[in-house]
Amino acid sequence: MCQRPWPELENKIQIMFKVGMGNVPRIPDNLSQEGQDFLKHCLQCRPEDRWTTSQLKGHLFVAVSISPSQCHLVTMQQVSGKLQFCRCQSSMTPELID
Repeated sequence: MCQRPWPELENKIQIMFKVGMGNVPRIPDNLSQEGQDFLKHCLQCRPEDRWTTSQLKGHLFVAVSISPSQCHLVTMQQVSGKLQFCRCQSSMTPELID
């Protein structure tokens, strides 16, 4: 089950204050090593330490490797405003990537 960052805090204002003070939420232990590394690059307080979108798109956690003979088109899809999976648009079964 997913939880919001700092579930012990009472409201979103307290969470925003915590983030504003430079705190970073705990990265879930059950996330893959690639996922944990990806989040570490996203959750940097100082903008100059945070990876750019170009760098993040190339990270192993979100990279997709499909040979051209297997797939005609790869599209990133957004669900509820968040990039959630990549789907191969061909005769093969779509592959969902978290």
